[in-house]
Amino acid sequence: MNKLWMVRAGRGGSFFDKFIENNLIGIGWTELGDLSNTKSRDELKGKLFSTYGDKGIKRGLYAGILFKFVREFQKEDKIITYNPIDRIYKLGTIKSDYYYSDLQD
Repeated sequence: MNKLWMVRAGRGGSFFDKFIENNLIGIGWTELGDLSNTKSRDELKGKLFSTYGDKGIKRGLYAGILFKFVREFQKEDKIITYNPIDRIYKLGTIKSDYYYSDLQD
């Protein structure tokens, strides 16, 4: 059974137009590098700590979000994203597996 996932388009919807124009979704955190081989939330917590130290980030929360994006999102699952400024929602379908890109703009 396919799932529906909410993917926010950055603070204030800053990536909303890029998502729509390029027919993609993204999650940021490029400093962590490619997470394709990450097997567990605990491994992600370790990567978050080794990359960001103890800067007050909620490692458990963010590890869970990243793990879902990398491991639980599946082809044909539905995605909803949102532009909070214009109050526009867009629905899409995942068409590929996770892959890493360091493009940020």
